[in-house]
Amino acid sequence: MRALIALLLLWPSLVMAEVLKMASLEWPPYAGAELPGQGTFISTVRAALKTQGHQLEVTFLPWQRTVLLVKQGTGYLAYGPEYSDPKRDKLFYVSDRVGHGPLGIAYRKASPLFWRQLSDLYAFHIGVVRDYVNTPAFDDAVAAGLQKVDLADSDRQNLLKLVFGRVDGVVVDSAVLDYWLGHDKKLKAHKDELTMGPQLLADKGLFLNFRRSEEGRRWQAILNKGLKALHSSG
Repeated sequence: MRALIALLLLWPSLVMAEVLKMASLEWPPYAGAELPGQGTFISTVRAALKTQGHQLEVTFLPWQRTVLLVKQGTGYLAYGPEYSDPKRDKLFYVSDRVGHGPLGIAYRKASPLFWRQLSDLYAFHIGVVRDYVNTPAFDDAVAAGLQKVDLADSDRQNLLKLVFGRVDGVVVDSAVLDYWLGHDKKLKAHKDELTMGPQLLADKGLFLNFRRSEEGRRWQAILNKGLKALHSSG
């Protein structure tokens, strides 16, 4: 009888529990199907939703598809981790900051790449990941043809290009650099050859973007409330 009463008391919360379906990419240590908790970013989003009685379901896809599927309303309501971007932010509802990542330029120790202002980088061939947002100033320089770049499909591929001298430097998050140098068999062999430059492009906030719809706005509010609850609980 007590078990039945307990079940009845729990029933309203069970009925109200919902699942947010989001798309993400393999971007360790922030997101990844095989990472503990599916990555630090995903773990934080899941914990925030749990404070509100909800759950998270993540599908890992190529980055270009994640953005397109959420924008088109095809199965997923949100995607991330994403940087703030004035143009892209107009297409989605953006969550409060979930985390942050230090974005800078990595280079070979044998060929140091020093710079003080962005125009100093124009003389160098810089590797970037296709369709990633970097910083507005850097991306504007690329669009204007001022900054020479080489496109890669992933940070791992970008770093391998750097190892073998196909680019002078790469735009990369320092935590992402540390992960690949510590976990990838090919890159581990060259971990002592690469380093992160001391000057950052930016300390970038990491956000979850929601489809621009009533449902997207509702889940944005739920997540933001959960993030505040996590913050207040320490």
